Amino acid sequence: MQQENYYEYHLYTLARPTTILDNETKQLTLLTAQNIPIRETLELRGSPDYYRSAEPDIGDRLPVGAYVTFENRGGELGIPLPGGIVRLYKNDSHGLSQFLGSDQIDHTPKNETVRLHVGDSFDVTARKKRTDFHQWPNCSNDSSYQIVLSNAKTTAENVLVVEPIPGDWQITDENVQHAKSSASTASWNLRVPAGGRSTLTYTAHVRWCGE
Repeated sequence: MQQENYYEYHLYTLARPTTILDNETKQLTLLTAQNIPIRETLELRGSPDYYRSAEPDIGDRLPVGAYVTFENRGGELGIPLPGGIVRLYKNDSHGLSQFLGSDQIDHTPKNETVRLHVGDSFDVTARKKRTDFHQWPNCSNDSSYQIVLSNAKTTAENVLVVEPIPGDWQITDENVQHAKSSASTASWNLRVPAGGRSTLTYTAHVRWCGE
C-alpha cells in the first residue's frame, strides 16, 4: 500500500489491481513487518464489580492474558497505522511461521506504542476468592482477597495483577507491595516459579460516598 497525507486523514492506495467477486468480502494486507522488537507480558486483570458486593466465589480458573507491546517506529514500521486487525506470527523450533494471535487496533500515528491482547496463557492460570468482607455504615467496606497464580511451564514467569478499584480506596494490608498505577488502579508484580505457585493476599478499604 502507498500512503499519503490528506488533510487530517491518510490515504492508502493498493499498488496492483485486485478482483472482488459478486457478494464477496475480501481482506487485503496493508503492510507486513518482520523482526520487530516486542515486549511480552502476562496480566491478570480484575473488575471494579468485585468491590460492590460480598460474593465470595470469583473464579477457580481465571484467564491470564498474554499481551504484546511494540513501538510504531523504525525498520518497516514508523508509518500511520489505520484501525484494523493486526496478526502476529513467530517462527517455531523448525523455522516454520506459526500464528500467535490477533487484535484490533485504533488509528495509531507513527512513533506511538501499540498494545495487543493476543490471547490467554495455556500454562499460567489463576484462582481468586474473597476471604473476608465487612460493610461499614459510612458508605464504605473492607474486602479481602486471595489470588493464587499457578505456572505449569518449565520456566518462571512474571505476572502483573491489575485491579481497578472504584471510589476512594486504599490498600490496608498486603503480602506483596502494590503500585498505585492510576487513581483507580492498584497493581502487583508477582514472580511465579516454574512448576509452582505464587499467592497474593490483600485488603482494600473502599469508600463510596462522604460521611
